[in-house]
Amino acid sequence: MPILARPFRPDEARALRDIRLQALADSPLAFAERYDVALAMGGEDFGAALAAGAVWGVFDNDCCVGMAGLNRLVGANVEHKGYVWGVFVSPAARGTGAAQALFRAIIDHARATELTVLSLGVGDFNDRAKRLYASFGFVPFGREPRAVRVDGLYIDEVLMALEL
Repeated sequence: MPILARPFRPDEARALRDIRLQALADSPLAFAERYDVALAMGGEDFGAALAAGAVWGVFDNDCCVGMAGLNRLVGANVEHKGYVWGVFVSPAARGTGAAQALFRAIIDHARATELTVLSLGVGDFNDRAKRLYASFGFVPFGREPRAVRVDGLYIDEVLMALEL
């Protein structure tokens, strides 16, 4: 079976929890959340995000190898905008097209639901991710200094947007 990107189903909270924990363990500087905090969360916490339809997975032969969240902003004057968060592809799946499949699916969904702008933040150190986002047309529009602090180390984020 080829790589497939799709929203997680409500019954896949365990798969989401597993890939999220892998992301936090593999790339702690890239996320606002800490591994130990996520580890303490019960499956129902992940299930709530899935019920909202806000989290996408990328699967290789039914094995979840990546994830990303997509939230529509709330409010009549900003509901045309979406925010992509929590992007991760497992090291073994990098270079396989998994990240591209994930972003194609999210962008297609955003267009189908009449979002007109997607934005995201990416650690300034993460050149590979910045190149991926740029390949889909995301452009930098700002910088958030000290966006994340991990063990006393501050990480700036580059803010990027895509007009759909």
